[in-house]
Amino acid sequence: MIRRAVVVVIVISGLLSACSDDKSSSSGSSGTLTGGSQVADSPAPVPTDGGSAASGEAVDCAAVKDAFGYAAVNIQVVVQLGNQPDVTQWVTGVGTMPEFGNQLDALAVLIPYDDGVAESLSFFKGANEIAQRGYAGDTAASAELAAYIGTDLTAVLSKQIPFGMASDAAGC
Repeated sequence: MIRRAVVVVIVISGLLSACSDDKSSSSGSSGTLTGGSQVADSPAPVPTDGGSAASGEAVDCAAVKDAFGYAAVNIQVVVQLGNQPDVTQWVTGVGTMPEFGNQLDALAVLIPYDDGVAESLSFFKGANEIAQRGYAGDTAASAELAAYIGTDLTAVLSKQIPFGMASDAAGC
């Protein structure tokens, strides 16, 4: 259990540092738009797959960082749920599991920036679907989620990495 906690802390720290802004407040001709997103004189980020961002608009970095922060906590919760066979005992005071699907949907804007984002979203949406059934009282959900997640916690947690990579590629 302690090893899992250490792995979780290391992965979250790495992901948050990958998603954080390495620069302190900069001077020059950058500013803030009405929605709170930053603009700069640099060209728009280029998606890694050669395509363009959905509908050609810039990524709302504040929304992506917010969604990823909440989703990262929910990912930690969902990987642990299969260890609790009684769904009535599943944790409800940590994370924002009712909003997990919406958070994953918000991260979909990162798909053009890293090939692994779509696969990771698909995996976590599948885990979320099972978890939501468990929270609704489906007693089979715990075993199903445990089988879906598997025993390699590191492999599951590493599925968060494309979100950080894509966020960087999108200029966030």
